Amino acid sequence: MAGGSGERFWPVSTPARPKQLLDLTGEGVSLLEAALRRLEPVVGAENLWISTSTALSEPIRASGLIAEDRILAEPDRRNTLGAVAWTMASLAAHEGGPFAVAITTSDHAINPTDAFVSTVRKAVETAIEEDALATIGIPPTRPDTGFGYIERALDGRVRRFTEKPNAETAAQFLAAGDFLWNSGMFFWTEATFALELEQGNPPAFAAYERIKAALCTGEAGAATAAFLELTSQSIDYALMERASSVRCVPAEFSWDDVGTWDSLLRTVELDTDGNAVVGLAHPLETTGSVIYNTTAAKVWTLGVEGLIVVVTDGQILITRADRAQDVRTVAQASQAD
Repeated sequence: MAGGSGERFWPVSTPARPKQLLDLTGEGVSLLEAALRRLEPVVGAENLWISTSTALSEPIRASGLIAEDRILAEPDRRNTLGAVAWTMASLAAHEGGPFAVAITTSDHAINPTDAFVSTVRKAVETAIEEDALATIGIPPTRPDTGFGYIERALDGRVRRFTEKPNAETAAQFLAAGDFLWNSGMFFWTEATFALELEQGNPPAFAAYERIKAALCTGEAGAATAAFLELTSQSIDYALMERASSVRCVPAEFSWDDVGTWDSLLRTVELDTDGNAVVGLAHPLETTGSVIYNTTAAKVWTLGVEGLIVVVTDGQILITRADRAQDVRTVAQASQAD
C-alpha cells in the first residue's frame, strides 16, 4: 500500500514527489523501493504489486520501480478499506483462481530484512493453515499513543483491537505485556477475506463482489461505480475488528512507522547530541532536533531543543517536535495560500 499523501512530511513530500519516493530512513533508497526489496524474497519480483491512489500513480510510474501494469490505482479515496477491496478484486481478476496475499505498507522502517521475511512467511502460513485473517504485531517499546494496539492471547488469537489509546491506557497496555502495536500489515487468502467480509460487513462485501465481477469481465466503469458505493473506513474497523478468526504473529524485526518528522529521531543515525541531520546543517548547542535541508544553503541552529527544521528551495518549516502530527495543517494551509 502506497496511497498516503504524506502531508505530515511537508514541505519535502509533495503530490509530485510523495513521501513514498523519498529516503526518510537513511538507507539510501526511497521508502517504496526499500519496501519492494523486503518483499521480493517472500513472493518474487513477478508477484509484487503496488496499491496507490490515482493522484500518486503517475509519480510512482515515473519512478520506474515496478512495471506499469503492476500499479493498482483505486478510483477514489475510501481509506484503507477502499485500497484493500480494489486490490483484492484486481488480483482476483488477474489470478483467476485461489490465491493468498501479503499486504504491507511503504512507510515503515524495518530491519533486518531476513527477520522480516521470516515473520511474513509465518503470517502467511498461519493465514492459510488456519483459514484466518493474520496480522503482525510489534512488541511495544514505549507507551505510544499514535499507534493502534492488539491484545493477543497465548495461542495467537486476537482478543481485541484498540485504536490510539490515551497515555494512561497505553502505559497500562505496555505493563500488561500481552499487547502489541498494530503494524497495519495483513495476510489472508481471497476466500477467507471474502467470507469474513461477508459475515462482518455485508454492505462492503456486496460492493466488493460487484467490483470483482466487473473487473473480471473488463467493465471498468461498472467497477468504478461499485467502488464508489464503499464507505470510507479503515480496513481495521471495516473488517479486522468484526472478523471471527483473526491471528497475530509477533514481529521478529525492529519496526517504526515513518509517519511524521519526529520519527526520524528513531530511524536515522543521530549525532552525539541526539539530532537527526540530513543535508547541510550545523546544530550548535542543539539537542533532540530534526534538521532536514535539501538545498545548498547552510542551516545553523543555536541553543534549541526538540525542534523540527525543514528547508527546501521554496518552503521552510519550523515547529516543535511534539507538534509533528499537526504538520499536515500547514501543508493544507500552504495549498490554499
